Amino acid sequence: MADSTSATGGGETGDDGSEAPDIDLPSDAFDAVLDALADRDPGDSLRFEGFSVTGAEGTDGDAGGRYRLDPADGDDRTGLTERGLREALSERAPAVTDWYAFERVVGEFGPRRAFLRWIEDADGETVATRYAALAEGIERAWGELKITATVTDRGERRYDVRHADDAGVPVDELESHEDPLDARELVTYDEKGRYRPLKTAPSLAGGWVFPDLGPRDLYEAVETIYPATVANWHREREGELDMTHWRETMERQSG
Repeated sequence: MADSTSATGGGETGDDGSEAPDIDLPSDAFDAVLDALADRDPGDSLRFEGFSVTGAEGTDGDAGGRYRLDPADGDDRTGLTERGLREALSERAPAVTDWYAFERVVGEFGPRRAFLRWIEDADGETVATRYAALAEGIERAWGELKITATVTDRGERRYDVRHADDAGVPVDELESHEDPLDARELVTYDEKGRYRPLKTAPSLAGGWVFPDLGPRDLYEAVETIYPATVANWHREREGELDMTHWRETMERQSG
């Protein structure tokens, strides 16, 4: 497991007055920043919420002058060595870990990324506001599912997924699962043991929980429980879903 820097960032206040948690900057997030800068042309900035970082050409990081940090308040920091950059980014760990979570952990644009950003309203709220909300737990409904998103002190997203009827039930009182593919068995039969031919029918049985999923595993679990729903939701948002064809298909599946 990668180490974290000793400095922390956080303590910022969200738009609703709630305080964002302190966040450590993990080494893997910092290394990802260095890799992203190395892949850019000299002078091409890497942008985060509230600031950007630029790498200079042909300089030795140990000798100084390699990195420039341009915060939104105009207090530029130039001539930063790698150590200096790490210290500066540690002070801004929430923004850096947020970038890392979506750019490196979640990855490419598409249904998965859109769904995970929707859960925490990443396209509508600031990092400070979202991290403050994640510290308390952001709850979302998807069909009969209740999804609760949280954040660790390293900026990592974790998700609790369960039947909505099991909201508030302690984890140790439910059948706990770690592998998102376990959901294939959970969706096969309803509470009376009857086969569920249509996985989107409102007959999902409860009594189980995925208490600690990462972003990619969350997406896989939801897509296993409700196949193609995230993809179709994303296509509808993008204006690419033929709703008439989709409704006709669903009607055929439901008889």
